[in-house]
Amino acid sequence: MRLREPIVCTGLCLLATGLGAQTAIDTKEVSVRSSAYTLRLATALQVDATLVETNVVVRDGRGRAVPGLQRADFEIRDEGKKREIRSFVVQTAVHAGAPDATGDSPGAAPSAANRTIRTRWVGLVFDDLNSAAADLVSARAAAVRFLKEGLQPGDQVAVFTTYGRQILPFTTDAAAVAAALDNLAPHARTPNRGTCPSMTPYEAYLIDNRQDPSVLAVKVSEARRCSFASPGAVVQMVLAQASQIWEEVLQNSRNTLGALHDIVDFMGRLQGDRLVLAASSGFLSSTLEMEQDNLINRALHAGVVIDALDAKGLFTQTPVESVPGMTQRSVTMQQSMGTSPQMASNDALANLAYSTGGIFFHNNNDLTAGIRAMMAPEVTYLIAFAPEGSPDGKYHKIKVRVSTGQSVDVQARPGYMALAAKKEARMEPRKIDAEVLAAEDHRDAPATFAVTAADGEAAKTVSSVLHIDLQRLTLKEIHGVHSQKLTYIAALLDAQGNFVIGKEYQIDLALKESTLAQYLERGLNLTAQLQAPKGSYRLRAVLEVAGDGKMSSATLPVEIQ
Repeated sequence: MRLREPIVCTGLCLLATGLGAQTAIDTKEVSVRSSAYTLRLATALQVDATLVETNVVVRDGRGRAVPGLQRADFEIRDEGKKREIRSFVVQTAVHAGAPDATGDSPGAAPSAANRTIRTRWVGLVFDDLNSAAADLVSARAAAVRFLKEGLQPGDQVAVFTTYGRQILPFTTDAAAVAAALDNLAPHARTPNRGTCPSMTPYEAYLIDNRQDPSVLAVKVSEARRCSFASPGAVVQMVLAQASQIWEEVLQNSRNTLGALHDIVDFMGRLQGDRLVLAASSGFLSSTLEMEQDNLINRALHAGVVIDALDAKGLFTQTPVESVPGMTQRSVTMQQSMGTSPQMASNDALANLAYSTGGIFFHNNNDLTAGIRAMMAPEVTYLIAFAPEGSPDGKYHKIKVRVSTGQSVDVQARPGYMALAAKKEARMEPRKIDAEVLAAEDHRDAPATFAVTAADGEAAKTVSSVLHIDLQRLTLKEIHGVHSQKLTYIAALLDAQGNFVIGKEYQIDLALKESTLAQYLERGLNLTAQLQAPKGSYRLRAVLEVAGDGKMSSATLPVEIQ
């Protein structure tokens, strides 16, 4: 998924619905670019680049989070060397309608001073890039059952996939979420399928990345049974095949991590508790430590917890598959691998979950129980330390120990990349962003707004129509071309004023004399369409004129039945 990636469309594509029977305008005269709109907050989280943070969850023998621990109870080591804990924060959240970890009843006062009751935002992420069809069906069924049994009042849930789509924006409507899950479909593919020798992604990893001589010898033996090339040429052919497959696998894994990266960034802008629940059959991630570390750091800084569900459930060794050129050595090799391929595919999921204070639920077919465990209230400890010396560009292993007087399980990030800090481009808040969240309407720019809601299934269409009055619009005339740049934002807010979804349009006008004369009196229309489940909303529409900075804005009620 690429929430920040702009979708470029011609003026004709976007303006045709608004212009109705009017004559189409040349796209060189009206150019419109659209992109998903996300809030640019006025305040930014300041991060000390010299500190390494880790979320730590301590669980007792029954899997319950252990509260009440202090800084002195923790010890952290970096490559075996003890480090001073520079920062220590206890994070405990009690959700409306749910008993907390100490057994407090709903509505009772929190027993700890730092507990808060906040909106919980849950991003259900289904990894359709890597999940088998059967696994995806099982994960979907578990999510549907949980929606009926375990969703708490006020929980906001959205549905995402790693293939690149947001199926449903955040909503409290469990029925709408369940209906949206029916749209899930796998997009996984096995690279280099049907060749001789047949080679799995894990075998390609062992040959190309681990230089495993035994696996290479088996694949060379298979290749010789279906190739007339010389022995030396066969070896090079197998090495090239392994390299190609492994690169395809890595690119797919990069895309998966990139999708999670964008979802974390998107949810990091929401106010409340943010939880990403990722269901996946797993993917190979060796050599992608830097990508994982970057994702973990962004999740920690944004306060987003990642929970991971192994959609494979309780797995056993994959049955030996008959492949072209197969020999007895091939059978022996596949049997000797056991469940190593499945275990290796879980490494990234486990790392992301344990490093952000989440749960990695695996080796269990009760996926509904897994989702229920992930959604339970958690007590986490955010600790940070300062590494010694200058960044060396290497991966450093860290270990967190806890002294509680009882046997506990400690989950924390296993390590970090010691990279020199680099400045990131920040999206500074603009005047128009403040106007999106403003309470008052303005009428300075020559524009009016209207809104309609269309019937549909789980997600329904809200259409916001912008009308631009060309008679009042300031246009710059050069050699008979009248130009202006406009920015239009249509944002949907829920009944509590929380941002749900939005679109931003960059409109470039370069009207010829004849075109301006034709549309001068009737103006131009642009229709923005947003998808949302049923409920009560407020549409906030804002237009800004680049030349003079004038704005018009309106708040329009929307009721989707």
